Amino acid sequence: MRGRDHMWKLAFLLGIFTWQGMQPLAAQGRNDWKLRSSAGGAMMVSSDQLSWLAYDELGLLADVQAGYSVLPWLDVQAGAAFGLFLSAPGAGGLAAPTIGALARWPESSVTPYALLDVGAAFTGALVLPFGRLGVGFEVPVTASLSLGPVLSFGVVMQTNEPYSSSDAQYVSLGLACVYAPGSSRPPPRRAAPVRRPPPPAPRPRAVERPPVDIMKLIDRAVPGRTDQVELLAPVLFEYDSDALDEIGVAMLHEVRSELAARSDLAEVEIRAYADARGSSEYNQELATRRAERVRAWLVEHGIEPALLRIAAIGANDFVEPGADEPAHQQNRRVVFRVYRKEAP
Repeated sequence: MRGRDHMWKLAFLLGIFTWQGMQPLAAQGRNDWKLRSSAGGAMMVSSDQLSWLAYDELGLLADVQAGYSVLPWLDVQAGAAFGLFLSAPGAGGLAAPTIGALARWPESSVTPYALLDVGAAFTGALVLPFGRLGVGFEVPVTASLSLGPVLSFGVVMQTNEPYSSSDAQYVSLGLACVYAPGSSRPPPRRAAPVRRPPPPAPRPRAVERPPVDIMKLIDRAVPGRTDQVELLAPVLFEYDSDALDEIGVAMLHEVRSELAARSDLAEVEIRAYADARGSSEYNQELATRRAERVRAWLVEHGIEPALLRIAAIGANDFVEPGADEPAHQQNRRVVFRVYRKEAP
């Protein structure tokens, strides 16, 4: 059967995996969607297509995929591929709706990946099994947009009828564009995050503001210093996120109460950090968003904007050494440096 049965079975299994993987995550309110497209040149490499059908000219290939991150390194995706293969007497084309998966190495600023798509190719009056393997890498242009080359190998399975051609095989090289918008709302609390191994220990849900006297802790921690101090109650963030969770909001209520009650404060510096993963440029931008999110919350809850100043530190001056998840979690924080007015 020239692999047709196996191709349909693979398409069915990928479809089940895509559906099962996306449903529980969609129910949690996660917004990890990506829009991926690519375009480039293609060339037939199978013998019948080059000799008998004379598809020996450079062709064009494009695709568009909607993907969803089910793991930090794995996306499931669905979309369509389109091809136009030129020959001396004319041209032949295909349109193929596809489903598939994309695996990548997320720990570097330039992200390599491999992809597999399967589907059904509409070519002329025929509907045939279609498959594609590809490799490439993504280079971030902005926080939401990446570009990079992609090399792929595709095959359209032919029928077993007499005088039918061999399976159509081609290679293509093109440029891929990935748009990955950030989360539109803070994610809900999870007992054990599934996106980052090993998962951190579950934290209790905060339903009331913790009874912490922030300024007394400051005075005990830095005796004799009246020019500047640091609050001992940081606001922590999830990986690659500037969203405030319940613990962070509860701590900000404490900070707001203490700042509102003080008349001797000249300035409060909001110092924001990121963990070591990702490029320095992206971590600086992420730290800025975290600081701006905290500043906006404090202003919304009554703190004078002129009192607050942002300092995005990024992936520098780590609180916890090491490269494991507990260290990363402690280094994804916002702390407050308080400058007091000079005594008259």
